[in-house]
Amino acid sequence: MLRTLTINKNRGVNRFNNPLNMDATYVWDILNGYLNRENDVQQRSGIAKFNSTAITGTPVIRYLYEAKWDDGNKRMICRAGTAWYKEDGDAIWDSLDAARTADAQGQAVMMSNTLIMVDGGVARKSDSAWTVANLTADTNAPTDPTAVHIHNHHLILNSTANPLKIYIGALNSLTDFTTSKDALILDLRVYLTGGDTIIGYASVGEDYLVILL
Repeated sequence: MLRTLTINKNRGVNRFNNPLNMDATYVWDILNGYLNRENDVQQRSGIAKFNSTAITGTPVIRYLYEAKWDDGNKRMICRAGTAWYKEDGDAIWDSLDAARTADAQGQAVMMSNTLIMVDGGVARKSDSAWTVANLTADTNAPTDPTAVHIHNHHLILNSTANPLKIYIGALNSLTDFTTSKDALILDLRVYLTGGDTIIGYASVGEDYLVILL
């Protein structure tokens, strides 16, 4: 027996009464839906597959990031296996920066329309044409960062060799880490005992730099 139920004032899900003679203000079951805060039946949002072609060798994706360019384009990148990968609109992961450390964690950030990627080796950068190069030749910059962040127009990196040092670049610069300008190095060993490692950064209200250990 089929019944058409018109629900005007929803009172919720009723699993106690027989669905054939239940008050029409209740529902017995909802397929692909739920009751929202107003107690209305609302369709549940679906999930679409991002890509159908797996990365060669099916490595574990250790990091996923959406790069947003000044022209409005958005592209996903990821760190997996021995490379950084990009998805440039075709739902296929293509190698962006290969010959990296196997199975390393990664972090990325955007600054000055440039994608910056770190994973424990030399920090790398890419433009919107996917041209990749070393971030900087400044010898004051760490050569092994695993954490990267932008705070008040300063580029911030860590160093795995000096796990409690924070390297802050010059204002609005991707490449200048020379302290004679407005770059600086914060050494947390003055305040913390050994054993901690900087794993990331965050900002609060554009005023405070949060250091994640």
